[in-house]
Amino acid sequence: MTLTLPTYVSTKYVGTAADFRNVKVDRSGAVRSEPFITNITAAALSDVVVGLVPFQKGARILLNASNVAVTDLDTDSDLTLDFGYTYYDSTLGTSDPNAFATQVTTGQTGGAITFDEITATTATGFVAAADGWITMTIGVGGTSYTTGIVAGSIAMCYDN
Repeated sequence: MTLTLPTYVSTKYVGTAADFRNVKVDRSGAVRSEPFITNITAAALSDVVVGLVPFQKGARILLNASNVAVTDLDTDSDLTLDFGYTYYDSTLGTSDPNAFATQVTTGQTGGAITFDEITATTATGFVAAADGWITMTIGVGGTSYTTGIVAGSIAMCYDN
């Protein structure tokens, strides 16, 4: 069993297992938008995992109703970002850090992110097999990072 927590988390969370208990859960099936803002320091190294929003088992993530934007995160032109999910306990589910978007270059100049990995599974929404985080991974390759922000909101629901 491997327990995984992100390196950076949204300012409203603390980066511990307590975050899963503190996330808003509405079992009525209503869609809720969970806003986030995460500060990333220039000291970030490649392959850093940024936790955007935690979720509990059963969360359905609605990509077409979610939005993410980043500031310019590097001073060169090789930084890439992946968006996906990371389960807290690896025995309960298989994480996929690039399930929603892969090798996004928006972090090189800043701007809005489009989730490009629309498949039959993700088009109807990802359903969580266990507790975890919607994540952004700063890819290998960038060497000149700058302090920046990733912000937005993730739409999710918990069907009853």
